[in-house]
Amino acid sequence: GQPGWSPRFGYGVVNADAAAAIAGIVSAPAAQQENNDDRLVIFHPSRAFVQDHRWMIAAQHGNTEDLNNLRSAAGKGHANAETWMAFYEHATGNNVASAHWAWLASQAGQPVAESFLGTLFNRGWGIPLDPRAAHAWWLRSAQAGIPDALYNLGNTIAAGRGSVSNPVIGYALMQAAVLRGLRFPPMMQNMSRVRSHLTPQQYQRTARLAQGFAADPSSIPTPWSDTKN
Repeated sequence: GQPGWSPRFGYGVVNADAAAAIAGIVSAPAAQQENNDDRLVIFHPSRAFVQDHRWMIAAQHGNTEDLNNLRSAAGKGHANAETWMAFYEHATGNNVASAHWAWLASQAGQPVAESFLGTLFNRGWGIPLDPRAAHAWWLRSAQAGIPDALYNLGNTIAAGRGSVSNPVIGYALMQAAVLRGLRFPPMMQNMSRVRSHLTPQQYQRTARLAQGFAADPSSIPTPWSDTKN
């Protein structure tokens, strides 16, 4: 049919393989490669990723056995476990340890960890505050399709924090995060503020860009490669 949303099909056909991977029913698809880079173009949670997340949630509720399972896996260098150890340590107030685990997992190219590491740099939690480093890690994660990273990257680009300001690209990235399922009240309020500074022509352009970024996050340009406002 026509591009866009319909009341019958939504935005289109569901990728059943990706949906099953997210649900932990099957293993994630093989990593796609681009430009001889081993990183995932689109991140699909594996069964191990989902299991480690369950351990982390249980650990937060006082389950020492699952915490030990998670620590053991992280200690063996499993990037998924390192990622969730970063979240666990942050939740318990130990941001130095959180940054340690997030850094290790990010070095292995784990996109969720890269997004979280960007947040740690942006806030100065357990690691020196560095908006440019935050922007760099969010960009890597956003190009793997992580909604949090898409939003945070767009927010920083729109504001010119840690990067060249580009409200069109910034708002388009924030829209792409919505298309990939991210929603929370402060996010929508902030998007309304950014949109208020766009001309009608710019807003129309952001809608086209957002569709492309949501469908193919690897197409996200560095902010200085697109200066048409």
